[in-house]
Amino acid sequence: MNFIRKSFYFFLLSLILSSCIKRLGRPEITGRLLDYNGKPIENCIVGETKTDANGQFHLSTKTYNAFFLTEIFAMEAPPMMVSFEIKKSGYDEDCFEAFHKYGGGLQKDTKWNLGDIFLRKKGETVDVNQIFKDNWKLSFTKSKDTMYLVSQKLENRNLTVRSSELYSLYDQFTSDYAKTDSLKKVFPKDVGSREIKLQIQDKNLKIDVLTKYMIRDKEDDSLRYFGTWNLAKDSVMTFNTSYKDLNGNFKVLKSDLFFLQLKKL
Repeated sequence: MNFIRKSFYFFLLSLILSSCIKRLGRPEITGRLLDYNGKPIENCIVGETKTDANGQFHLSTKTYNAFFLTEIFAMEAPPMMVSFEIKKSGYDEDCFEAFHKYGGGLQKDTKWNLGDIFLRKKGETVDVNQIFKDNWKLSFTKSKDTMYLVSQKLENRNLTVRSSELYSLYDQFTSDYAKTDSLKKVFPKDVGSREIKLQIQDKNLKIDVLTKYMIRDKEDDSLRYFGTWNLAKDSVMTFNTSYKDLNGNFKVLKSDLFFLQLKKL
C-alpha cells in the first residue's frame, strides 16, 4: 500500500514538474509601410518578413511553453517584450518596441494592428507648408528659446522608436509633476503642467492654453489666443499672435512628417 501511495505521489510530482503552460511571446501583428508621400513601400524588411506590393506586412503569433510549477510560484502572468526592425535600402532605419507587464498571459488570438508606419528616405527634406496644418501641440524650454511641435496625429499612432524619440522631445516640457530636480522643472512653482494646442487653417492660428496648478484651491486656466504664421525661404517661421510666448521669428532646426523643432532668433 505504501509503495502504491509513494508511486502515486512520485507520479504526481513528476507530472507537475514536467507540465507546461503556453504563454504568448508575441501577438499577431499587422500594419502598412508608407513613404512620406503616402505611397506603399514594397519589400521593406519588418522583423522576419517583408511588405507586399501594398506595403502590408504580417507577423505571426509566437508562443512558448513555461513550466507550470514556476507559473504557480510567480502568481502572475509573465511580461512580454516585442521588438522588430524596420528597414529598406535608401530609407532611414527604424524599429518597433513594446512592453506589456503581463503580456505573456494575453489570449493566444490577440492581434495588434499598428496601422500606417512612415519611413523617411535618406536625405529627404520636409516641406513645412505641407505638414503644418490641422491640429498640433507645442511646448517650450524653460528659457522659451526653443519650441517643440508635434502633430496630434502622432499621439494617435502606435509609435516606432524613432517617432517615440521625437515625441519625447516635446513631452519633456509639458509637465513638472514627476520632476524632483528643481533644475529640470520648466514652470513656476505653483504650475504643474501646461498643454498648448494649435488649430491651423491656412496661415491662421487658434491657440488654446490649458494650465494646471499644484495648489488645490487654485482653478485651472483655459485661455484662447489667435494669430498668424508664415514661412520664409530660409526656413524661418514667423508668428504674430496674441499669445506673447508665441511671437517673433524662429529658425527650423529639425522637421519631420509630424514634428518640428524651432529656435528663436
